[in-house]
Amino acid sequence: MDNLTKYKAFCDVEDTLPIYSTYWWLDAVCGTNNWNVLIIERDNKIIASWPIYIKKKLGFRMITSPLLTPILGIWLKDLPNISLTNKISHEIEICNELIDMLPKHDFFFQRFGYQFTNWLPFYWHHYKQQTHYSYVINNIKDYEHVLKGYPQEKRRKIRRAAELLSIKYDLSAHQFYEFHTKILQQIGKTISYPFAIFERLYNALYKHNAGRVIYAVDKDGNIHAALFIAWDKMSAYGILSAIDRNFGSVGGASLLAFEAIKMASSFVDTFDFEGSMIPKVEEVNRRSGGIQTPFFEISKTPSKILSLGLFLFKNLYLKRKGFFQ
Repeated sequence: MDNLTKYKAFCDVEDTLPIYSTYWWLDAVCGTNNWNVLIIERDNKIIASWPIYIKKKLGFRMITSPLLTPILGIWLKDLPNISLTNKISHEIEICNELIDMLPKHDFFFQRFGYQFTNWLPFYWHHYKQQTHYSYVINNIKDYEHVLKGYPQEKRRKIRRAAELLSIKYDLSAHQFYEFHTKILQQIGKTISYPFAIFERLYNALYKHNAGRVIYAVDKDGNIHAALFIAWDKMSAYGILSAIDRNFGSVGGASLLAFEAIKMASSFVDTFDFEGSMIPKVEEVNRRSGGIQTPFFEISKTPSKILSLGLFLFKNLYLKRKGFFQ
């Protein structure tokens, strides 16, 4: 039995696998079987896995994360009744083994979930790491307590928005995509993901009862904000948000985020905003009462040619455009 076949069977029985690592998510965002997975077994049982997506660009082989997949990385089976020293030793052993299994590549880039805390083996293999932050809200089943953790101004805005807006569910994939495209055009931006991939992911999440679109609409039928969320056995995640800035003062986005937490509380007890390093987005997430939670962005460029090209792009083109002023 090949690794993909083993892994697909494993996904159906292992509750602690993040949703982004499930075979059906990866089939949706990469294309069916257009990805691979590294696995380590002990006594014929999978104890570690690492999905990888390889794409070729300009002749370079790149291991990276597919679209609409903010987190990937290594999954390690939790070992009960083990000392901290032995746990770290085990993590180092397994990660070294997985790194050695990686196929030849010119570029590597993945963001690992915050459950992954030991990147030392990558450091020893000359990878680079940047720390990013998400905001994670725990105990969301007590969502009234979550609301009390919001600043008073935000609570007031949510109450006011609740009087003016209705919360609805299940915009079609096409309606959500059209809305997101429209509000991005309003600020001079274009959508960053093709409809075909979004539709596959939308259909997969609905098929597996693991995701939903929630949106806020006024009495005239104007959509103020829409949010696409997903969940696994451990947490709910904000995947995509679309906010019409023409209605920003109404507070629909704040109301929608809280209603999404309420909805997710019937499935899980944690909500992960899938953090952003953009200051204004970070502030919104922070003011929602979450705990600042670090996670790793790990990268490496073995190709000297590509490494030189990226260096020149960053230090000549981007600096000239004022990105680092």
